[in-house]
Amino acid sequence: MDFEEAKAKALIQQMQSPSQTSGGSISVSGAVNTEPVCPQCGLLHPPVRPGEKCPNAPIKIEGEKVDTTKFLVDLKNICASQIEKKNIKDVEKMFKSLIVEIIKFLENYKEK
Repeated sequence: MDFEEAKAKALIQQMQSPSQTSGGSISVSGAVNTEPVCPQCGLLHPPVRPGEKCPNAPIKIEGEKVDTTKFLVDLKNICASQIEKKNIKDVEKMFKSLIVEIIKFLENYKEK
């Protein structure tokens, strides 16, 4: 058994150990996480720094929450599909152009 295999086995044993799973979720290091979900977005991810806004948190507009996650996931899927379909090689350049176009759109957007 090589080192990586032994390391993986030890991690699996840590994760299955009932003494470490009570009271929270397990991080890769085996430490117990007492706050398994982000209080801002309700998702499980590494904690954000104190005072920092979670990038997954819904946007609040006039007391109403707008969940942007679904829209961003749809946009991601559309981009991934077009990158594959058009065989785009310079994805970074494409995203920079996309950001410029989104900014132009938002600056000129008017509700009817």
